[in-house]
Amino acid sequence: MHQLGWVHRDPHPGNFIRTSEGLATLDPIKARRSTSPYLQAYDVVLMENSMPEAVDIYGREELGIYYALAHTGHTFIRKYRFIKRSIRNALGIRGSGK
Repeated sequence: MHQLGWVHRDPHPGNFIRTSEGLATLDPIKARRSTSPYLQAYDVVLMENSMPEAVDIYGREELGIYYALAHTGHTFIRKYRFIKRSIRNALGIRGSGK
């Protein structure tokens, strides 16, 4: 997808299927055209959540600083969501679950 100028934005093994013509993407609702190396690296960071070897398949050297930035950004978002959820739970506020 990245070589064709697309990012998935919700990549995990369940969103791809092997066909006789190659790989097909499922659930492409969040996919968009982008050649941003940061967004491509972010796809890899997201894929790592369910497939830790994703970065090795893609190649850390190819992702370079963009992988480090995407990984840091994703870690920040996860911590922010955890804190927000904890505060909502402590206050008895029902949230969206994100």
